[in-house]
Amino acid sequence: MQCTSWKSLDGSSLGRARDNFIVFGFRLFLLPMLVLCSSTTLSASERVNESVIDFHIPQQALSSALIEFAEQADLTLIFPDQLVQGEWSKSVSGLSTPRRAINEMLVGTGLEPDFSRHNFHTIKILREGEGMKSKNKIGLFGAFAAAFAGSTMVQGQEKSGASIDEILVTGSNIQRSGFEAISPVQVMNRDEMLAEGAKTITDFAINLPVNVGSEFQTESGSLIGTAQFNLRGLGLGSTLTLINGRRGGISAVADGGGNQFFDINQLPMSMIERVDFLTDGASAVYGSQAVAGVANIVTRTNFEGFEFTVDTQSSGGPGIDQHQIGFAFGSSGDGATKVNVYGGYTTRNRADRSDFDFINERVLGNGDPTASKTLSAFGSPGTYRAVNDLGTAGTGSNYPDPDCEAAGGILKAPFCRFSFADQVSVIPEESRIQLFSEATHEFNNNLTAFVETSYSSNKISRTLGPYLFKHGTLASGRMFIPGDHPFNFFVNDSDGGIEYIGPSNWDNSIHQGADLELRGRPFGDEYNGGRGPADLEIDLSYIRMLGGITADLSDQWSVEASYMFARSDRDQTRPFNYIASVVNSSLLDGSWNPFGTRLANPTLVSPKDGVSVAANSDDVSDSLYTLNVNASTADQEVLEVKFVGEVGALPGGSIGVAAGIQHRSESFSYSPDPLDVSGLGNGKDAPIAGGQDVDAVFVEAMLPVSDSIEVQAAVRYEDYGTVDTTDPKLAIRWQATEIFGVRGSWGTSFQAPSVRQMSVSSQSSIIDDPASLNPVTGELECVNRDVTNIAIVTTQGGDSLKPQSADSLTFGFVMDWKGADISLDYWSFDYDDLITSDEGAQAILQNDCNDGTADDPRVSRRADGTVAEITSEFINTGSVKTDGMDLSVAYTIDSSSYFDAINFNLGATYVNKFEVKTDSDSAKFDGAGSRNFTNQFRSMPKLRGNLGVTFEKGVHTLSTQLRYIDGYENDQSDTQIDSLVTIDGQYSMRLFEDRTQFSMGVKNLLDEEPPTLGENVRPGYDNVIHNVLGRTLYMSLTQSF
Repeated sequence: MQCTSWKSLDGSSLGRARDNFIVFGFRLFLLPMLVLCSSTTLSASERVNESVIDFHIPQQALSSALIEFAEQADLTLIFPDQLVQGEWSKSVSGLSTPRRAINEMLVGTGLEPDFSRHNFHTIKILREGEGMKSKNKIGLFGAFAAAFAGSTMVQGQEKSGASIDEILVTGSNIQRSGFEAISPVQVMNRDEMLAEGAKTITDFAINLPVNVGSEFQTESGSLIGTAQFNLRGLGLGSTLTLINGRRGGISAVADGGGNQFFDINQLPMSMIERVDFLTDGASAVYGSQAVAGVANIVTRTNFEGFEFTVDTQSSGGPGIDQHQIGFAFGSSGDGATKVNVYGGYTTRNRADRSDFDFINERVLGNGDPTASKTLSAFGSPGTYRAVNDLGTAGTGSNYPDPDCEAAGGILKAPFCRFSFADQVSVIPEESRIQLFSEATHEFNNNLTAFVETSYSSNKISRTLGPYLFKHGTLASGRMFIPGDHPFNFFVNDSDGGIEYIGPSNWDNSIHQGADLELRGRPFGDEYNGGRGPADLEIDLSYIRMLGGITADLSDQWSVEASYMFARSDRDQTRPFNYIASVVNSSLLDGSWNPFGTRLANPTLVSPKDGVSVAANSDDVSDSLYTLNVNASTADQEVLEVKFVGEVGALPGGSIGVAAGIQHRSESFSYSPDPLDVSGLGNGKDAPIAGGQDVDAVFVEAMLPVSDSIEVQAAVRYEDYGTVDTTDPKLAIRWQATEIFGVRGSWGTSFQAPSVRQMSVSSQSSIIDDPASLNPVTGELECVNRDVTNIAIVTTQGGDSLKPQSADSLTFGFVMDWKGADISLDYWSFDYDDLITSDEGAQAILQNDCNDGTADDPRVSRRADGTVAEITSEFINTGSVKTDGMDLSVAYTIDSSSYFDAINFNLGATYVNKFEVKTDSDSAKFDGAGSRNFTNQFRSMPKLRGNLGVTFEKGVHTLSTQLRYIDGYENDQSDTQIDSLVTIDGQYSMRLFEDRTQFSMGVKNLLDEEPPTLGENVRPGYDNVIHNVLGRTLYMSLTQSF
């Protein structure tokens, strides 16, 4: 299939469209600010929310009171006419939430509201103690079924008995009313997030049982400061994140496998009404990336007024303090324009490794620096050897600097070593600004325009210690120190080694300095542990603009057309970008002192020339390096036209249909520091650029086969120019009884090669070389002579890459049993053609010597035999087969002797297997219950679960959560990582007619440490599973106006 009409949109036309939209988009971004005082109310929403509303409902016939309630609360209400006939309501007046107001109205009637967990956007009225009798009236025909059954369905702002607006349900392109999900959807609403003390999206995502292996805490690498969803642990690029059902953009960084993702740190918490997690494959509906499912972030479009929140939290162990302010504004009134604006500002200080007691105990030597697992043999001061007669390499025994310990080094024979314990931050310092706005304008009853704009800036500062220098003039990049250096007090001995004379015994008439090989780094303790001239600075910025229209074409059909542009930028600046020519020349002319005397005896005047002073001046130190600056940018554009309507009917009601076309354009560029590009910096680097265009056609049908059976069928075709894919999905729900429903789905999904995987990627890497030149014959031999150096690792992509594909299957049931909402779903994924590098750089070197000869053409060597570059490529290889169970239980006691309500929630995910094959010839490895250190996946505990209980009494609420993470094996060290149980709690109180809410709470009440990875295994904890912060206390104050 060819989509020629879309392919005619070449790069230049898309560029012009984007530029025009940027201008238009910025104007729309300013629109919310210009209409704060004049714009009007948001459109009706179907979600039951906990916003405080000023109710005025006098005592009257209950049917009339319920209609007034639905109108004032702006939500959907369903009630059987015969139940309310002859009943009178209580009056409700003043500020209240919809939940409390409707309970007040129904006092003495014998009726109660049903806030269904699965049908969260409606309230149903039923007799106390009874289940809803019309649960089988579901799907597109639910409103009509309610009417014919003698029930009234009321939508806020509407008075007619069977009129209801439709909503877009996650998992479908078809707008529905009264819909209960066919596919498994886990919903995390705002109240639940706040009850567990979530201040950011990351705060609740880290505790979701279905989300495993996300990178929330990263000490090093390009993912610092980012966060993402990772459903089922299938990879950072295998979960598609949406905002109100539309794509949110892609990150300017990728993980080690080249997978790009949506950075959830860019969104303010104040904008979120709920997050829907569709936990089966959804590529047939949404396209690429939806292999493991979809996370759909739904905004608070129903919010009215102004809300301001102040949060502060402190983690006593590492001393991390986080402060945050947020706001939400929603216009009110009856005009055609509706506007919402949300924002947040967050600051957090940093914590390095030594700030954590458990890291000190496990990997930093527990007070003994020589026992630390963070020691490098390349110290400063360093270790010296004599230079061979050819003047090309070191020879003889190693001699650590005599002032090693006095100058801050760690003496552990035979080297003066360097501790890189605090060369990174476990928790970096962050300063984050987030803004999001949305607006709609109704031109008439049939035409509406909508716009969303967002901006985020996250400035990150991370501790950075001195880097290695590997561009010296000797073999393996070691530095050369001439014998006449003013602070070189070594002489050659009779055995071909060196002997230290020292400054106090030096006699120019007797002693002659020896040429030295320096194994070390230019700077050491003077710039370590945050004392350096500058931090590693990362600036992440995001902008997203979306605009479109919806139009009713007839009573049954509507069309939506939209354009989205998102840009992600990452700028990084760091010191210690050594200038090779300056470092080497400063050693030759003696202007820079690399020896320990510079720190141990800084006022020493050299007895060799009587002039030079041991301490290095700031000017000399600063001349050795420059700031390294690199930048990356990722753009995503989406053009989509979608038609939604009805065609014909089945016994259960009208057949809903959605069909559309979509064009996506993605690009990525990376600009390294010019000094690195030239090869004169600390490591050679190269620019990266790439892009791809995708055309898609999709169709979906919702088939109400009967009053109790509904079927969803969808198919999507996507064309990448070089490859294409067609993916179907079939889902069914059968409401077997009034309280019991069965659902299941099957489909294929895909993850197309990312722009990073299709282009060339290059980075510097420290490698251990099993081959080296024979110092006598000069021949390259597979003999390990402890050669370590920095090499360029280039990974090449190509048009031959196929999409990663998966078959998914789910089957489960939902049940309302004696007031408890229960769902249990089995899920299975068969994931093939995984994209990964053919071999890692170190593996290529090791395997090169398997036959005794180092001749792999992928390894390029310098004249001295050291590795200059290793080239690998992204290929399709390997597979994963995984299955398991999801359990969700929710139960509410509306009243008891002591509390107004008690809510129970249980959510758990069990992974039965996670069968990994790294390639077609490898043995199977069960990654369930494993850290997965030896493959491209991440840690996978078999069982994770949360149990929450909330107690409500008047204006007081107490929430508690018990969290469990199963133990699992560390395949890096063949040790067991223990299970972890933590307890959270929060107390909140509403004040001043519910306009003020104060909360205080604790996370990890018992201050449980993350389990160890094993004795002396770095980094001492699992950063993708366990939270390192320990006990965290927090307070929050929210004021509504």
